[in-house]
Amino acid sequence: MKFAMGVLGTPARQRKGGMMRGFGVTMFSYIARVAIMLLYFLPTITAARYRHPRQLAILLLNFSLGWSVIAWIIALRWALKSSSARNE
Repeated sequence: MKFAMGVLGTPARQRKGGMMRGFGVTMFSYIARVAIMLLYFLPTITAARYRHPRQLAILLLNFSLGWSVIAWIIALRWALKSSSARNE
């Protein structure tokens, strides 16, 4: 038994469930993307929050090499290092 293929290759039979099912999946997708972006730019957000004197350098490191876990950890530690030193 063959089914008609719908949007993005999903069989038309599986797409039943109305508009709200698709809305929930879409909203989850948007929320997940925003959460991932916030997590990715956490070092930059932290540096801006604590008014780090090298915010631009942290942003550039985070933007260019943040995909590598090591550079992301370095940027996060750098953003936290000066803020904790000022608080002491």
